[in-house]
Amino acid sequence: MDRGLVERRRSPRVPLGGAAVMIRPVSMAVRVLDVSSDGVLLACPDPIAAEAGPRVIARLGDRALDARLDVRHVSRQWDQRSGGYRVGGRFLDLAPEARTAVDCLLRGSDHGA
Repeated sequence: MDRGLVERRRSPRVPLGGAAVMIRPVSMAVRVLDVSSDGVLLACPDPIAAEAGPRVIARLGDRALDARLDVRHVSRQWDQRSGGYRVGGRFLDLAPEARTAVDCLLRGSDHGA
């Protein structure tokens, strides 16, 4: 009895020799370069996909920022001055606590309204 593999694919596979990148959710330490009322600029140790939609968790003074980003810019190469790949994004649906953290930082106070 032949116990060989039974082909179940509906289309043929084509071998490729090129490199590829697999994107998956991972956590990484990043550096916050600047914050505005609309978004943030980060220095990341690894490049990320522009459509990644990352969640950023940081301390702004004595308050926590926990926000999802709509990534608008990702640098193509390492930026020596900032120490990483520069990633700029807009905040998506900031929770009231996160909005307060950003507003307090921009006003120059650590304590809320």
